[in-house]
Formats: sequence, C-alpha cells, structure tokens
Amino acid sequence: MDIIVNEGGIERFVLSRFGKDDVPQRQYHKEETSYLSDGAKVLKVDSTKIRTVEELIIYHEIDTSIYDVTPVESTYWESGAKLPDGTIITIPLHRLKVRIEPKKPDANTIIQVINDYLHTSKKRTTKVFSEGNGVGVVALGDLHIGANVQQILLTPDYNINILLDYLKQCTAIINGHKLKEVNVFILGDIIESFTGLNHKNTWQELSLYGIEAIKAAYKLLTEFFLQHIANLNSVYIIGGNHDRTSEKMDLDMKGGAAGLLAFMLCESGYKCEYSPLLIEQTIDGIHYIATHGNYTISKQDTGQTLFKYGKQDKYNILLQAHKHTREGTRALRYAAGAKEYKTIHVDEINYRKLTIPPMITGNFYSQSLGLNSTAGFLLIQNSGTGKPIVHDYCF
Repeated sequence: MDIIVNEGGIERFVLSRFGKDDVPQRQYHKEETSYLSDGAKVLKVDSTKIRTVEELIIYHEIDTSIYDVTPVESTYWESGAKLPDGTIITIPLHRLKVRIEPKKPDANTIIQVINDYLHTSKKRTTKVFSEGNGVGVVALGDLHIGANVQQILLTPDYNINILLDYLKQCTAIINGHKLKEVNVFILGDIIESFTGLNHKNTWQELSLYGIEAIKAAYKLLTEFFLQHIANLNSVYIIGGNHDRTSEKMDLDMKGGAAGLLAFMLCESGYKCEYSPLLIEQTIDGIHYIATHGNYTISKQDTGQTLFKYGKQDKYNILLQAHKHTREGTRALRYAAGAKEYKTIHVDEINYRKLTIPPMITGNFYSQSLGLNSTAGFLLIQNSGTGKPIVHDYCF
C-alpha cells in the first residue's frame, strides 16, 4: 500500500505497471442526475477518479460563470480489488453530490453590462427607398431567443442561427413590397428565459439566458433585422410571460426583459413604444390593438375589448401571439335549427382577431402535447377600402 500511495494512487500505480494500452478495466465511475422541484439539477457521482468538487466541475466542463455549483455530499470508502497477478489491493472510492443551478444576475451587474453594451454597439442606421407605395404593419412574436430545441420527433430544430435566418427572410420579404412606411409589432416572448428557470426544465433547452439573452436579442433585432428594413417608422413591443425577469410570474408580471430591450432600442435611436399589456395604434386608417395573449385581457369577449380599446369609425385588428399557432377569428353566429356554430364573415362588425404565427416551432413541452407549428410572420396593409390585406408568410 505504501508503494501505491507513493505512486500517487491506484490509477497511477496500475498505469506504471501495465502501460496505458494494457490497463485492465479497473476504474469505477457511476453518474446519476436528478431534478429538484425548484428546477435545480443534482449530479451524483461514485468514482475512483473524481475525488473533489473541483475535479467534478472540470470533468463535466461546468461553466461556473453561468452556474452555481453547491456541494451536497462528499463520502469516502474503500473497496477490495484483484490485480491481474492475483494481488488483492484496496481501491479508494469517492461519492460526490452537487447541486447545479443558473446564476441569478444582480441588478447592479445588469445595469453595468447593458450600459457598457449600449455604448459599444452600433447606433441605428436608416435604410430608405426613395420611392415607395403603401404602409405595412409587420407582426411577429414568440422569438424565444436563447432556446435550443433539437431532435424532438416532428418538431423542427430551433436555435439562434435558425432565428437569424428567419429574420433575414423577413427583411427580404418586407423590402420586396417596397413600402413607403413600415411599422413593426413584436408581440412578446422575445427571449426564452431571463433566470433560466421559467419552468422546472427550461434550462435543459437553453443556449443562453439572463443579460446574455438580452444582448443577443438586441443584436439580432437591430443588426440583422430592424436596421435593414427600408423606411422603418415605429417599433411596438409587448412584454410576454417568458420576458419576465423573475422565476415566477407573480414577481414580475410586466415582462421586464422586453421593457429593457425597448429602452435599449430607444437609446439607439429607434422610435419604440413598450407596454406590458396592450398597445393600440391607428396606422394607415386601420386601428391595431396588440397584446401578447397570456393575460385575461386577451381572453375576454372580443366585443368587450373592442368597446374599450377599439375605434368605432375604423376597421379594428386585434393581434396576439402566445399560443404558438395561427388563429383567425371573425364572428360566431348560431344558425337557427342547426347543431353547430358557423363562422360568419361580417364586415359590418369591422374587426378581425388574429393569433399570429410564432418564430419558434415548438419545444419538448409542446411536442409532448402533440403540438408544433410552422414559423412565420404577418404583413398587413390597407386594401384601399379601409379593410386589411393580410399576408401570412411561412418559413
């Protein structure tokens, strides 16, 4: 045993006696992963080769700048083993258990990083068509920047690179209309998660979160989308349930991350309006009422919403996202004597309610429900009669 100790342990002792290519299967290594109710991950390892938490962090390449690693258990015991020559030796075994969870950024860090980022990033550049016709309203939502979805049955993969491609396609389609004015509504869920723990398993499908998600959202939306849209006028941003800066919805109901992004756009020279609930705006003779779709205000009777926020002398369009699928609703009227409702196109009601397509195509949760969607966006124009032409583009 003294020889083994002097060699630096059983692993080095066996290597020195047999050579690297002749080492018998002597090491013991077992891993178990479990998840706690608060979303943290617990990693348990029984091993001859990992002895300390530091070695465990190195072995699993855990980025301690992103994750907090808290030791939970450290146990040592010995087990007998037989070498090829029949010698019985004692092998030291180590059991380590650690808790891993995303770091929670503090307010001072966020303010400093965002301030530095704003002063080093590019200011708005304006792309202008000298000639253009008509006014367009672009509606997109559910970007879920930071999500990393891959290899889930029928759900297409989704990540930042795929979203970047979608945004480039958006820009090309919008500019292809050669409009004299473009207004963009971004209807919430811009990022996947700020804390990494919106849901218990959110962090398992994340590529980034926190301030890095905000920075990525700002860069994607400015450098690869907004600044390439010709004749861009205004940007309207609604906060979504994924845009909250807290783990639980009741701690931040206003989608603070979306609000921060809107602030950054304003600081960079964009004409940008933000609301955590609802934005109403008349554009080219059509009145738009935009929400994310998660609050009760979006689920009330459409007539009641129009009475409160609509314009009776104009055609009204209610826009919402959140459901990760397309829906178009006009009026439902019961046909006398029939056993079913029929969809009636009633222009005199002067409204249409649209649930826009998402950018994200789905994740593990939606696939577990048997749901996924085609990514896309809407571009809406006044037909010249005060009524809309709705272009629904798919990727």
